[in-house]
Amino acid sequence: MLVLLALIVLTVRAFWRARRLAAVLMLPYLAWVAFASALTGRCGRPIRCC
Repeated sequence: MLVLLALIVLTVRAFWRARRLAAVLMLPYLAWVAFASALTGRCGRPIRCC
């Protein structure tokens, strides 16, 4: 998932240089993938009890 996040960030940067509106429209996708990555990382850890 971290590779995907890095590639999305690079895409947003490239879009920002070409057309800022395109980059801005990618930000919700970046936020969603970051949120999903955080959830996946959290769910992958064992739950400690007591």
